[in-house]
Amino acid sequence: MYHLLYLAIMQERYYDEVICSIQSFFKVASKEIISNTKILVHTDNRDYFVNRLKLTSTNVLYKTIEAMDFENYDIYLLKIKIIKSFKKCHNEPCLLLDSDTFFLTCPKVLFHSIEKKNAVVMCLRENTIEEKIGYILQEKFSDISQTENNHKAFYSDIKAGKTFQSRTNQYVFDKDAVLWNSGVIGLGANIPTAIFVEIEELASMLYNTYHYRVSEQFALSYLLGRKYKILSADSIVFHYWFSKNAMQILWNYFYEDKKYGEQDLIVNTPYDQLYLVLLTQFYKQTDRSIVNDILLDHPKDSLVYKSLNRLLQEVCTLYVGEE
Repeated sequence: MYHLLYLAIMQERYYDEVICSIQSFFKVASKEIISNTKILVHTDNRDYFVNRLKLTSTNVLYKTIEAMDFENYDIYLLKIKIIKSFKKCHNEPCLLLDSDTFFLTCPKVLFHSIEKKNAVVMCLRENTIEEKIGYILQEKFSDISQTENNHKAFYSDIKAGKTFQSRTNQYVFDKDAVLWNSGVIGLGANIPTAIFVEIEELASMLYNTYHYRVSEQFALSYLLGRKYKILSADSIVFHYWFSKNAMQILWNYFYEDKKYGEQDLIVNTPYDQLYLVLLTQFYKQTDRSIVNDILLDHPKDSLVYKSLNRLLQEVCTLYVGEE
């Protein structure tokens, strides 16, 4: 049995993002994969999901998270807590997905990779630590002033060769190590729970020291990358973290209630073109300096980079709603 894991708490937008992600799974997954997959939603509002996922209720299970479960546990570290909780009860492959994701194609190849190849799946490769040091310290990101007190301090210490001390381990980070986006985390049954204890300790230390909001992603990338081959989910799952309005397009594709306005933009759009629609909308509504920031965070062979770069270079035009 395979498992999809989601976290959705506190805001209706997050609930709707997860609902769209689940609907995208049922849209593209084969009957075989659907019949062998359980979806576990960790949420503080079970009824909201039950009322909107009636047709798929046999595949969707819920784990209620009360406020007391996360009020003293920083929201940026909750994914590690969910993985640890799952692995205590299940010895089966799983994909943990951020709410702002949707499936482009059937995830069979991802499940096969984590089940048969002793590999870990993450969303996509971003940068090496060395490259990240360059971007942050040379202030290539347009919003560097907003993160100056944490990002710059953290990467300055890495550049200086500082020894970092978690509760039980010391680290001098290898600057050639690759950092991955953790919007998708795919794990086989063979991945031991113990490594997530170490990941949690490292992420907690980094967050408490630097208030670095992607400490969890850094710790997952670094420690999983030291022990396992990491494969990209980029061609299977689309992570739209940079464009929160994208969910409205997805919702209008799957539902006819016009909760997020009219559907004219996507009524005739093939499903496999939806990611182009949302990227086009993002491009048209976003300052070019922010678009450049997004390009820095995506490898050149990723869907986001290739599509946004085409728009920036005006090499081609993306037509919405045309076959």
